[in-house]
Amino acid sequence: MPLGSRLARWAATRPDHLAFALGEDRMTYGQLLSSATGLARGIREHRTDAIRFGQRWPEPLVAISLPNSASFVRAFVAADLAGAAVAVLDPAWPPAQAQAAIGLLRPDSMITEDPEVARRGPAESERTAWLLPPGDAARAAAPDWAPPDPAGRFLIGFTSGTTSRPKAFVRTHRSWLESLRHSEAVFAAHERSVTLAPGPLAHGLSLYALAESLFSGGTFVSLPRFSEAEVTAAAERPAPTRFVGVPTMYQRLLETPRTASALGTISTFISSGSKMPPAVLSRLFAAAPGSTFLEYYGASELSFVSVSRSTAATAGGAAATDVTDVGIAFPGVEIQVRDPSGDVLPDRHSGLVYVRSPLVSDGYLTEERSGFRHDGQWCTVGDYGHLDAGRLHILGREGDMVIVGGNNVYPSEVEAALRSFGAIEDAYVVAVDDPLRGAKLVAIVSAADADRLDTALLRAHLTARLPRYKLPRALAAISRWPMTNSGKVSKEALRAAYLAAAPDIQELPWN
Repeated sequence: MPLGSRLARWAATRPDHLAFALGEDRMTYGQLLSSATGLARGIREHRTDAIRFGQRWPEPLVAISLPNSASFVRAFVAADLAGAAVAVLDPAWPPAQAQAAIGLLRPDSMITEDPEVARRGPAESERTAWLLPPGDAARAAAPDWAPPDPAGRFLIGFTSGTTSRPKAFVRTHRSWLESLRHSEAVFAAHERSVTLAPGPLAHGLSLYALAESLFSGGTFVSLPRFSEAEVTAAAERPAPTRFVGVPTMYQRLLETPRTASALGTISTFISSGSKMPPAVLSRLFAAAPGSTFLEYYGASELSFVSVSRSTAATAGGAAATDVTDVGIAFPGVEIQVRDPSGDVLPDRHSGLVYVRSPLVSDGYLTEERSGFRHDGQWCTVGDYGHLDAGRLHILGREGDMVIVGGNNVYPSEVEAALRSFGAIEDAYVVAVDDPLRGAKLVAIVSAADADRLDTALLRAHLTARLPRYKLPRALAAISRWPMTNSGKVSKEALRAAYLAAAPDIQELPWN
């Protein structure tokens, strides 16, 4: 029960403090605990003590499929209070993917407002009950059941995102509790903090921000959907002290003076998912010069691995401008870099990044072919990088490697070099078929004025940092990045747009 004891404390000591604001809905800690407890009792009543994935599951398994809403917050808190294993399904998934997830899990309870999703739940398992989230904050007695085993399952997450067959991993109550205890200090979460996280709650970044805010007794603010205008309005009531989002959100908010000014009073910014481009970070500090920017690297299966901290005074330093630098080890986390034989490598020698941490997941619920693997207490997701004086540098992932003319290239290395060029705001590299080299690297960039980009100077900049075989063979500019549901740039859509010569893609002179 990562949140249970803290919520009980806030409901007892600060019952009228605002727990969350989402759209027009608001709820205090006293109201949230009462409302969620009623739903938690329903979850526990449908517990079946089933055998799943070859193991006995004494805890109830509840699946939540809800958009950003007060109902989502109540359902997630209720699952925690019930001591359940909770699977958060993305309501934006196509029907085949949602059905595959439900069929894999066979949950005891489905919590959704979508009748079609609810129909699939009972159809996949005779014991699945459809529980409607409560519509009010009716008083309910505090939980009177024993807390769950800390080693018991808590969160079931999905890492596939693009296929109909979900790939599900599981984390324990203890692993989440350890993460929350450490992140309070690292990410400036406390009783007076107001956290604005406008991304989808079905994805890890905003979901964790919600849990972290409730754990620390602060106020959580989100939106039914992300838009620049809605973020600007939400930044006024109540005024946020923290903002949590992916780099593309920051880029969109900083494009116009009005939306940029809405960020000016925020003291702490948090980002993950990809490295913040230096040009965007500079604009952020211009809008909020007294703020601190915190960026963390991790993986769904590993949780937090490293964290970096920047201020306006340090934004021009090597750590901030080196876009492979992802910071120092997160508290409680140990990092090694190993060669293919498993030997630990010294500083500045690249290899596979291994982590030893109390935060990591228990692995996948089914046998999966993936980069996540264990070696005793150490594990890796297949990321390739190196350490330098305690700072971790990530160069790419095993599965992302491209063979160009017989040479191994990680696109993220090329992206890092592109992003270090001052006139480029952001850059991604995609590989397209090439009859001579096997693959051709295409750099797609965004810039304030792409027509005036000095490509000769850019080529000289890249040549000084990359061997010849890693240089892109084509260059294009894009007016707006295609994004996934979680707000990350979709490389698959980007590659398709380039190949189709989409209207928002502008080929630039290069060779």
